[in-house]
Amino acid sequence: MRYGKECVCGRGAECKGVSAAFSLLKDPRRGYVALPPYTPFPEYYEDHDMNAMRASYLRHLGRSEESLGDSAIPRYVALHHFHPIVVQTHSEMANAVSPIPKTVKKVDLRFLNMKLGDEDRVRNERGNKIKKFYFVPTISLEESKED
Repeated sequence: MRYGKECVCGRGAECKGVSAAFSLLKDPRRGYVALPPYTPFPEYYEDHDMNAMRASYLRHLGRSEESLGDSAIPRYVALHHFHPIVVQTHSEMANAVSPIPKTVKKVDLRFLNMKLGDEDRVRNERGNKIKKFYFVPTISLEESKED
């Protein structure tokens, strides 16, 4: 988890201010996670998987790969852009390596009222869609401010 980074959402100081407010409240949504890395010439399944997850993150943030410029520069996403219930629950797990899970099950989407599309579905090594979706940033800055 990173603090004091700039979010790729493109809202700059406004987004950083929301993260700072969550920091004062000791809320787990105060931090940042790294935007999945981009591999220009993916050779392995993991590279394709990371590229697909990165594309889903950017799509939900209203950004594109082209809008970011140099893809080699590490980028970050503020945790307040992710569903608060999942961030809170995942942060309480003692063995959590990351502040958010990589995927969410299809059955959980209804409970969380998350609307994800077919393009957000995880594919297996053969390229077939499975019953999991990438856990992507679906919370707007305005929704975060309301919390």
